[in-house]
Amino acid sequence: KFLCLGWLIFNQTPKLLGVAVWSLGDILLNIIHLFIYLIIGRVILSLLHNPQLSPILEVLYQLTEPALRHIKRFLPSIAGFDLSPLFAVLF
Repeated sequence: KFLCLGWLIFNQTPKLLGVAVWSLGDILLNIIHLFIYLIIGRVILSLLHNPQLSPILEVLYQLTEPALRHIKRFLPSIAGFDLSPLFAVLF
């Protein structure tokens, strides 16, 4: 992808280090997007209270809870609502 973009934009083959940096940035961006989707899925499925979705919700909790735990330390729940997913997505 980045080799083709470099060739189209600059009309030459880009350097290997540049392609590696672009690729690493793209991978990190995809990981961040996946994490945001996991948090949104966790919030939506936790509102449904369907016992059949419990295994899926458990996996989502295991994947997202380590990051949300740090936010929960600084942000208490307000009126029984956990706002840590909101602040994690905004961050």
